[in-house]
Amino acid sequence: MEQNDFNTTQMDSRERLKTLYLQSGDVIAGNYEFVRELGRGGMGMVCLCRDLVANGRLMAVKTVPDILRDDQDAVAVLTHEYDAMYDLTNDGIVAVRNLVKDDFRYYVVMDYAEGETLVNACRAANETAAQSATVRYGMPAIPFRR
Repeated sequence: MEQNDFNTTQMDSRERLKTLYLQSGDVIAGNYEFVRELGRGGMGMVCLCRDLVANGRLMAVKTVPDILRDDQDAVAVLTHEYDAMYDLTNDGIVAVRNLVKDDFRYYVVMDYAEGETLVNACRAANETAAQSATVRYGMPAIPFRR
């Protein structure tokens, strides 16, 4: 993973949570112990965390941009999307388990699916993600859990 440009060892865990430069052992939203970063992009990051409530089960925790935290319309959309994602069930997608918040931002907690990333699979096949996802694998209709 990409290393940050400054020394995070001099920061306390609260400051690392605020800046998203986390270290092993930092705890997100009181329940999810940071293990390592899985990816980072323009909308935030996804990290591998250990669920401290569910016997250390590994989860993927996606950050939601902190600028949305105080925007009530954005929070309403996020909550609506979370409710819709929570009800999705398909072998081709990971289950969304929780939507949590701390002092800095919201986080979407999902099952962790170990394996190759779509980006790496596309590189190996010399395809774009769009080509791979829509042409090669094709997503079937997704049934809702009732």
